[in-house]
Amino acid sequence: MNAFKLLMVGAFALVFAFGARAEEKSDLAKMLIGKWEITKADEGTIPVGTIVEFTKDRYGVDVMKVEVPINMKYVEGTKSFGGQKAYTKQEAMDYFRRSAAVATPPFIYLSAGVSNNEFTESLELAGEAGTRFSGVLCGRATWKDGIAVYGKNGPDAFRAWLQKDGVKNIENVNAHLKPAHPWYEFYGAKRPEELV
Repeated sequence: MNAFKLLMVGAFALVFAFGARAEEKSDLAKMLIGKWEITKADEGTIPVGTIVEFTKDRYGVDVMKVEVPINMKYVEGTKSFGGQKAYTKQEAMDYFRRSAAVATPPFIYLSAGVSNNEFTESLELAGEAGTRFSGVLCGRATWKDGIAVYGKNGPDAFRAWLQKDGVKNIENVNAHLKPAHPWYEFYGAKRPEELV
């Protein structure tokens, strides 16, 4: 019953939000700030323009959230490789290095909905590439495999799954954070207190 109530509240919020958006549509052009330029990456490079743009002082970004610059399923020679090669392991590491090189504030990697194994393997590759990332932000990489458990066996089974497998997934991510650098190093500090 609580799930039904929550679903109804969510549906109402979506209807309300979409109704309000229709009224605001004509003002969208006024909401854009600054000058935006659409660019295409050169052959053999990655589109780092978004990282470059959002590191500008006018955005006041202290820590950036960025996606891993490659799709592990297309990296030949990795456990996540799906059979169709887009880049070698060395090329993938170069993508990590090039995207990290343009990030002036500290940055963290988003899991972007991939599996725990795929995300942690991408963190291994980032570390092997010498990428100076400061951590991660992940959700589905830790809990999405438990959704089938919930659907099949209910909330108690899901809770048990989270306490066992969910915790293992978080511990797996934590184990792959050894190459991460503290955010304050990006600002030349040895301790966060130096920045106060």
